Amino acid sequence: MAILELLDKLFLSGAIVTIDAMGTQTVIAQKILDGKADYILALKGNQGTLREDAEHLTNAGRPVAETEDVDKGHGRVETRRCQAYLPDELLRTVHDWPGLRTVVKVTATRFATSTGDASAEARYHISSLGPGQPFNELIRSHWGVENSLHWVLDMAFREDAQHKRAGHSAQNSALVREVRSQHPQDRQGKGQHRHQEAQGRLEHQLPHIDI
Repeated sequence: MAILELLDKLFLSGAIVTIDAMGTQTVIAQKILDGKADYILALKGNQGTLREDAEHLTNAGRPVAETEDVDKGHGRVETRRCQAYLPDELLRTVHDWPGLRTVVKVTATRFATSTGDASAEARYHISSLGPGQPFNELIRSHWGVENSLHWVLDMAFREDAQHKRAGHSAQNSALVREVRSQHPQDRQGKGQHRHQEAQGRLEHQLPHIDI
């Protein structure tokens, strides 16, 4: 089932939808907005110069919001610094993304305590949410599921939208099961175990749909 077809079937109102770079398309962003939801979309090299321009914005400008999370365990320390920027004129006009309000940069730094080895990776996202949202938590949750699936769409509902989704949870869950049945390779071996672990973590944080 294609992403657009799935979005047509899901009850989106009040949701925050995160999709990996394969779903970073203006038509998908508009579909989410039309469903009275918000998006967080990952950037890679498949959207023309969008990722390059977003990276330039974060290098040249100052974030309007910044958070940092640190996790320790399994012999390593991981620090995730999340910075939110207001889009500049280039991103607003040339790329013309519907509803774009925030560019997000998440830098993950990992340090192995036993060897002293360190690595860093930066990821970029665009969002229709304002810069004060908990992007670090939302994006981290998405990464956990993305690591075990071919492609991912997550939906997290804000607290004020919980009552709106109550009558639609069974419908959304059925659609998720249908899509997963079309990707049996995602449910085999270690991939299944990783996905179950990630899903368990998410269910204790925010109600969501992951595909």
